[in-house]
Order: sequence, then C-alpha cells, then structure tokens
Amino acid sequence: DRGIVVGKNGALELFLSARKMSKINNCYSEFLRATGAIGSCYHCLFRDDIAVKIYEKYLLEMRREKKYLSLMTTCRDLGIALSSLRDYKNAKKYLKESIRYAEVVGDNWCIGIAKQKLGLVFLGLGDCDKGLKN
Repeated sequence: DRGIVVGKNGALELFLSARKMSKINNCYSEFLRATGAIGSCYHCLFRDDIAVKIYEKYLLEMRREKKYLSLMTTCRDLGIALSSLRDYKNAKKYLKESIRYAEVVGDNWCIGIAKQKLGLVFLGLGDCDKGLKN
C-alpha cells in the first residue's frame, strides 16, 4: 500500500493501474489487494458512496476465499464508510462483524478501533448509553 503516500489522486491512479495489471496477468490475490486499496482511496477522497460499493464487492470475494484478516479489516472499513454516509444500522452490523473476526485472529488493535467507531454509530442512532460504553 505504498501508493497512499503519493497523494490522494496519485494513490488512486496507482491502485487502479495495479488492479488492471494484476487482472491482465491473472494474479487474483493482487487484484483483490488493489481493489481493497481502491476502496480506501475513495474513502480518503470523501467518496464513501463509491467506497461502499467497492468494499461490498471486495467483501463478497473475501467471504468466498475465507480470508479472515481481510474480512476483519474490510468489515471495519465498510462500517466506517457506511457511518460516514449516516447508514448507522448497516454500519453497526459490519463493525460488529469486524469485532468478531478480530477476536478470532486476536487483533486487539482492530477490536479497539471497531469498538470506538461502533460507539460513534450508537451515538448516531441516539443510544448514548451504548455509545459511551464502547
């Protein structure tokens, strides 16, 4: 993911090119990695509407591949993007799913981030008690 340091638009162009080249070269794992990074670029560009669509497609592939680390981060990122769009109900669903995957793989940092974002989602839903517990 070195392309992120290039700059927002530069990174997006870099990952779009990487995805295109990996598809041409039949390198499926690199294609998927670039797809996830493209979703992150759109999130950084405040285009969460596009990021959500990309994350949803990427998530389907990760479920099929049973890649738990990628499922954990993609669910978290999808939850964050949905929260940015004020779709709190679905954001809550994906953040909770991210926490479950993070518990399976033992990633306490991801658990903390997802719980923090989940707290903000509960606040967005008007549930201050649950929001403050997270």
